[in-house]
Amino acid sequence: MTAHGSASFLSRVGRPKAPPPKEKFASIMEGVFDGTLAGLARKPAEFWDELFLLGCNARALTELVASSTPDTLHRRREEITTLCQRASGRIDDGALLRRSRALELLCVLLLQIARAPFPERSLGVIDTCAGGQESCDAFFADLISRCAACAANHDLPVALRRLAVRCMLTVVCAVDDNVNRNALVRYFMTDDVYEPVMKVLIAPVDVPGGGVSSETHEGATALAHGAAGFGSDTRIDGDEKNENENAAADDGGESEERKRAKRGAALGTTHERAALRTEAGYLLALLLSW
Repeated sequence: MTAHGSASFLSRVGRPKAPPPKEKFASIMEGVFDGTLAGLARKPAEFWDELFLLGCNARALTELVASSTPDTLHRRREEITTLCQRASGRIDDGALLRRSRALELLCVLLLQIARAPFPERSLGVIDTCAGGQESCDAFFADLISRCAACAANHDLPVALRRLAVRCMLTVVCAVDDNVNRNALVRYFMTDDVYEPVMKVLIAPVDVPGGGVSSETHEGATALAHGAAGFGSDTRIDGDEKNENENAAADDGGESEERKRAKRGAALGTTHERAALRTEAGYLLALLLSW
């Protein structure tokens, strides 16, 4: 090898690697919080269609909010409010993936804004996420009604319904450990959620054969912030066996009734449904204690 060739090789070896490309979701969120991405309310529908297909990077979003002072969040309130409003509007989107991404975004954003060191945390959430006193009533009424309808819809994957319940739990619990000091709870009183929550509580949880995980159901997404982000959620023995048995079953010659039953079983396992009922029970207990 010539000296020139050796030098060229060594220069390539010593050259620092280029940083990995930043994911699009994180780049958009950075633009929202550093002020370089303005005018979200004027973005075309295509922008929002794409945004709510992107995976919600909870860690990146959490770090962005945590590194922002209350004054910074106040200056960015118009863009953050637009983000929350558009996400709320996607809770009943025709695409299950967009519903899930929107709920994940709302859970993380509402939780982290509520944890910011505002002098009055409830007002901080109202001003930053709901557009201030003028529009907060309409925002929370819309958000809660959409979440309640989603949670009570037995035709949706259980993973998605659990996200809707957890979004409501975030509104109830995130601002203060003492629910009675959380001014946001009053919105649950004006928009009655008791009937939808009771639909969850009285629904049977046992599924013939154990059911199929709603995290793998076509069109649904995993609870990206379920077990790791919101609390323990262990897999019960037998779930994997039931899923394998259901996957191996032959559909040939099945009656329409049997096919409908299998489609229902594909919306969630017995364990998932029991977890949904438990979380809905927490929500009802908190509301009754207010």
